Amino acid sequence: MALTNLRIGTRLGLGFATLLIFMACLTGTGLWHLRSVGELSDQIAVEGIQRSRAIVTWQAGIQLTNARILAAVKNADPVEQKYFQDLVATSIAKNSELQKDVERLVTDDAGKARLKTIAERRVVARATTAAIFKEKVAGNDVLARQMISDTLIPVTSAYLDELAQLAAQQDALINAMVAEVEAHGRNGRNILLALGCAALLAGVICAVLLTRS
Repeated sequence: MALTNLRIGTRLGLGFATLLIFMACLTGTGLWHLRSVGELSDQIAVEGIQRSRAIVTWQAGIQLTNARILAAVKNADPVEQKYFQDLVATSIAKNSELQKDVERLVTDDAGKARLKTIAERRVVARATTAAIFKEKVAGNDVLARQMISDTLIPVTSAYLDELAQLAAQQDALINAMVAEVEAHGRNGRNILLALGCAALLAGVICAVLLTRS
């Protein structure tokens, strides 16, 4: 049946229905892309930034612990030595909490594998620290200092290097999410533009068909 054979009311109804369908598609597509961009933005803002901060804080904690170990071993005053040893214990406990935070926040397979290596190196570092303080208490100051330079510093350097690589991995993930957000924005803009043009074309066609006698 030709459109010219339909009543004007029917033709108007078909025209408006066509435009409403396009408007619904525009609205639905826009909302879907906004939600996707919002979810990715939340991941970047919450998960990504939290991970980076936790890793950086952990790195600083390791460096602080080493400085306190060195201060404790080099100090000849028993009272001051005990003071620094207590600070070392506090730092180690804080680093353990930071390790748990990072392990909770890192969810990718590469990051988990890196964390396993870091945990192994940390076990060695803590055992070395305990051995150094044992020699210090026994009065073997020279040996304790030698253990710092020969064992503790190389171990913690490797430990910190692994953490730096973990941080680089997580930064790469954040960059990938940022790129995905930008891609969603471009795709959404292109789709909305295409649908808008289609709606405009449909409106013109409907207007022409509806005004034919």
